[in-house]
Amino acid sequence: MSERFTFVLDDRELASSPASTLIGPRAFGGIVFRRSTLAGRVSDALKAAGGVDFVHARSDAEYLAALAATAREGSWCVIWHASAVARSREAFLALLARLRLAEQQVRVGARRTLAVVGPGLVLQQTALDPWGLTRDWPVLDVDDGLVDLTDYREALRFLSGGFEARHFNNVSADDATVTKRSQDIAKISAEHDFYYLLPDTLRSWFVAPTNLTVGEGWASYQMPRHYVPDAALQWIHGALSPEDFERLLDATFAFLDARPVRGVSVREVGAAVDALYLTKVEQRIAALEATPQSARLNGLLQFGTRERSLRDLVARYHAHFTRHRAALCEPAALAIGHGDLCFSNMLYDADNGQLRLIDPRGARTEAELWTHAGYDLAKLSHSVLGDYDWITSGRYRVAMDDDRSLGIHLIDGNTALAPRKQAFVTRIEQRGIDPRVLRTCEASLFLSMLPLHSEHPNKLLALTLNVARILDELDANA
Repeated sequence: MSERFTFVLDDRELASSPASTLIGPRAFGGIVFRRSTLAGRVSDALKAAGGVDFVHARSDAEYLAALAATAREGSWCVIWHASAVARSREAFLALLARLRLAEQQVRVGARRTLAVVGPGLVLQQTALDPWGLTRDWPVLDVDDGLVDLTDYREALRFLSGGFEARHFNNVSADDATVTKRSQDIAKISAEHDFYYLLPDTLRSWFVAPTNLTVGEGWASYQMPRHYVPDAALQWIHGALSPEDFERLLDATFAFLDARPVRGVSVREVGAAVDALYLTKVEQRIAALEATPQSARLNGLLQFGTRERSLRDLVARYHAHFTRHRAALCEPAALAIGHGDLCFSNMLYDADNGQLRLIDPRGARTEAELWTHAGYDLAKLSHSVLGDYDWITSGRYRVAMDDDRSLGIHLIDGNTALAPRKQAFVTRIEQRGIDPRVLRTCEASLFLSMLPLHSEHPNKLLALTLNVARILDELDANA
């Protein structure tokens, strides 16, 4: 192959079943993996390699135009099916280097053709079907280095590693088990022990941890691997139809209703409310203020929002918390809670409506199982109404709005999510829950997580602007 060539990412095909149950009926290049689309990852890798003209072909017209250009120039071309993903950037660049050395037309992939390489003039003769018409070409077998996203099991194995683990966790997996390891021995031990402290009636909702191992400065436990996507993966890719989402809500509220609840004194529930939604916020904001990123964030808030500082934003939150504190203390009860009931901790099989939960907050004693009865619902709300999973997966942009203030906007999400969000609001209102009270708790969750993302300045700003957005909505509905 000549030193310079054209790389055509053939992204014309929409995912079909079973892959569409993971990512919806979308083109493969738009799949989000570790805060970037797959097409964006290919483009970035090719820029690093150099000497490659990249074409992202999302229609027949774009695809044919790219082939016509290479045919006129007499150059070589790689046509890469967008459903083919290298397991790592290094593996992709290594394969690209091998393709540069090709002296004859070849196809890549023994089980299914994932890419073809040849002179542009020859490839143009295959017209719209290089995958069928080149089946007699010599094969470059690199199946071990590529993931075929049309294969449900391969896709799930690959994409389930797409959401970032917290900085103190390391998660690895093989075909049978998932292993979670951390230097935070107390946290890992508490997550493991939580399951065995649960009443029998709740254990069936959780994936059972086993084999707790404590080493020198680390701890780990294992879980059986379930080939079921988490709800966050399905949520941001639009894989949940309105009917699927209603069934997910059915299952989640069934779990919430199954939790044991015990009556306590007004003083005790008030202490739980203050600890979760007031003291925790203050401690986390103080932790953020101790970092270098705090000054940069305050500068952006001062010149791009109605707040002059993070403290002004916290003061706005305090006003809403004070207004709704009495409602948060009713009923005077505590519940056994998951503690982090967001979409990324919910394994959901849309085909049968089965829900299994992972990564609870943890507990070392029976008393630590109990929490404010509304906390799990607030965590669920921050995924549904608060767009938490869109932000953590990088599917947002920060831009100056018409009023010359900074705002956060979801990429490809606002319109599609609106009816599902309303379905959730309808559910909570039917239960006699004031959405304003729930969203006040939700705002506290976003404030509390800010220092956990201080090493990512753009995400830190996005999360802060999201708090401002939630408070603006609460102000409008006060």
